[in-house]
Amino acid sequence: MTLTDQEIEAARRATFDLGPGYPQIALPGYLRSAYLEERIVEDVALANPPAWDTTWQAAVDTGLEEAVRSMLRLPAGSYDSVSPALSGSVALDRALVAALAMSGDDGHRSTINVVTTTPSIDIMPLFLGERSQVVTRYAHSRDGDPATLDRDAVLRRIADVRASTNTGLVVLLTSPENPTGAVWRPEDLKAIGDACFEAGGVLVVDHTFLTAGVHGRADVECTWQAFGAGEDWIAIWDTGKTFGLNGDKLGFLVSGSTRTTDAVRRSLSVMQYDVSRRQKVLFAELFRRAARMDYVGHLTSVCCRNLAVAADMVTARSGLRIRRPAAGSLLLLELPPGADDERTRCRLLRAGIGVVAGSVFFHAGPRPRNLLRVALARDPDYFADGFSRLIEHVTEG
Repeated sequence: MTLTDQEIEAARRATFDLGPGYPQIALPGYLRSAYLEERIVEDVALANPPAWDTTWQAAVDTGLEEAVRSMLRLPAGSYDSVSPALSGSVALDRALVAALAMSGDDGHRSTINVVTTTPSIDIMPLFLGERSQVVTRYAHSRDGDPATLDRDAVLRRIADVRASTNTGLVVLLTSPENPTGAVWRPEDLKAIGDACFEAGGVLVVDHTFLTAGVHGRADVECTWQAFGAGEDWIAIWDTGKTFGLNGDKLGFLVSGSTRTTDAVRRSLSVMQYDVSRRQKVLFAELFRRAARMDYVGHLTSVCCRNLAVAADMVTARSGLRIRRPAAGSLLLLELPPGADDERTRCRLLRAGIGVVAGSVFFHAGPRPRNLLRVALARDPDYFADGFSRLIEHVTEG
C-alpha cells in the first residue's frame, strides 16, 4: 500500500489516528476567527465585475506573497517568484514537471536523471515512475542509519550523471526529511546545489515540514538562504502540515530564477487556472496572524510535549525504541526483533490505532521492516491515550 492509502485507512478507521502528518489539534481562537470570517466570502470570494476589478485582484496576489514571506521568513531579493498551487502534492508534481522540462531541454535530451534520497516520501518515486524518460538514482543514508543524510552519496550520483552523455539532471531533496526528521546541514545543501548547478541541473527541495515540528526555525537551512536569487532551484512548502484544516490547504512553489519561474508557470497552467480567491485571502490572513501570534511556536510545543510523552512511555522492557527526529512532526518507532511493520500496522488498525508502516519510505537497497511512523501533531491527551494503547498492543504481540 502507498503512504496515502495507509493514511486514508488510519483517518477513516482508527479511533486513535496517529497516521497522517496533518495536525489534529484545536485551532487557537485567533486562527479560528479568521477561518470563519464571513466577509471573505461576501466581499471577496463572490465578488464579480463591475464590483471587482483587476487592481483588487493584484492586491490579493501581492497580499498573499507578502504573507507567505512573513510566514516562511523569506527575505525580499532571495528568490524570483512565489506561485500558489492547489496542494502540496500538486506543487511537488508541478515542480518536478518544470525541472524535468528544463533539464530535458524541452525534449532535446533523450533521458533525464533524477538524483534523490532513500528513505523519503513515496510520492516522489510514484511521480517519477509515471514518466518513461526518467532514470532515478538513489543516494542511500550513511552507515545504514535512515536518519543520517549522506552528502557524498548524493555528490557521487551527480558525478555519475555528469559522466553520461545527452542526459539532463534534477536533484530532489527534502529538508526536514519525511519520515526521519533529518535536516540537510547548510554546508551540505550548498555543496549539493553547487554541484547540481555546475552540471546544468535543477535543484528541487521540499520544505513541507519547515514550519511544523519539534525544531526551531533556525535549525533548518532553506534553499533561498543557501543560494539566493539567480540559480535554478525550486522550493516547495505545503500549508497542510502546519495548519490542521481537514484538507483545506495550499502548496507554494518558490522559484530561484526567472528561468525556473517561467517553467513553473507553464507547468502550473496545465494543472490549474488558479487557486480560489477565497483561499488566497483566507491563507494570507492566517499567515499574518500565525506570524504575529507565533502559532508555529505553539505547534512546536505540542509536538515536543508529545515526543517527551512517547519517550517516557517507551521503556527498555517494552522492546521498543524511539528514533528521535531532529526536526519535523513525525517520529519513527523501532519494533522489537522479529516484528513486521505491515503486520503490526494492520493489527493496530484492527484495534483502532492508526500508524504508517516505515518500509513504504524505502525505495532501493535494504528495506527495514521494523519501523512504524507516528504523527506528533495531535491533541496531547488524545496522543497520550493513543500511544499508550499502541505500546500495549505491540508489546502484547
